[in-house]
Amino acid sequence: MALISIGLDIGNSEIKFAVRKGKTWQVAATTLPEELVSNGHIQISPATKRFLKAEKRRLRIPGGDCTLVLPEQQVFCRPTTMPYIPENQLVLNLPYEFRDYIPQNSDKYYYDYAVERIVPDDTGKPASIELMAAAILKETAKSYSDLLSGTGFRLKTAVPREMAFVYLLRAYEEANPGEGRVYCFTDIGQESTRVCFFESSHLSASRTIPIGCRDLDLAIADEKNVNEHIAASYKRTNFEGALDSPGCRDVYSRLAIEVMKAVNFFRFRNTESRLSDLYFLGGGAGIRQLRDQIIGAVGLTEHDITELLPEGTEVTEDTPSAALACGATLAGGGTQA
Repeated sequence: MALISIGLDIGNSEIKFAVRKGKTWQVAATTLPEELVSNGHIQISPATKRFLKAEKRRLRIPGGDCTLVLPEQQVFCRPTTMPYIPENQLVLNLPYEFRDYIPQNSDKYYYDYAVERIVPDDTGKPASIELMAAAILKETAKSYSDLLSGTGFRLKTAVPREMAFVYLLRAYEEANPGEGRVYCFTDIGQESTRVCFFESSHLSASRTIPIGCRDLDLAIADEKNVNEHIAASYKRTNFEGALDSPGCRDVYSRLAIEVMKAVNFFRFRNTESRLSDLYFLGGGAGIRQLRDQIIGAVGLTEHDITELLPEGTEVTEDTPSAALACGATLAGGGTQA
């Protein structure tokens, strides 16, 4: 029987699903109703639970254990290097790695990690350990577990967005030996854009830019004299050339400049870097005008994140949004079907 793994990425405007069954991946994304979003964040409420359950049924997503990609605002995540210690002692030391972020009440958090590599000394003995460390409030983890209960999904584990990238890159480079290189990911979301730089599967740097698809919605709303939610539908279909309006072009320009700054700063800090490729993902990845503006500013080779997804992944208009949900299915585990 095939092993089924389910990944969920609950954002502030969409819920993304990925289902891995054997060597194939099914993906889907569904827009959250406006009443389920407050101040740019999904509401953890009975109404959201009913919506999730209904969408699972409509999209024919199987139930079972799932891995949740945590929203950026809900988790502390950072690469760190520690003197080598046995892995069974790492969790005990993780709270100290977050002392600058969580100065008090560290017992209210769950801590986890993923080892990236063990660095030997001159004699070949382990000297240090590089890892991705994460911390999440126990209360937050419980709220997501409660949200999924009764929907047909069971929260097995939760991972930061950075780790979903790591799982994708590890799988890609394992399937394509010798392909290890420097990657720039531009994740265009609703409220913000996240630019991440990876050397092979190691997170080198990241920056959050407070410009996203909502800025386009507001520009279109002002241009067309409609409310924000109608403007969002105009954006999705480019109704009456909405995406070519002066207001949208201003958003493209502002975001392109900020992505260029992030790329230039990374190159300044990493003068030996072989950075040449930029991969688009997220809800705004399909906006050609925006992509052209960013690529023109940064001078990197343009790619879709779909190029890095496992062979057998269903490629639809939802796939760039659901890419990190695909990464979550690679976290390990699943159910037999």
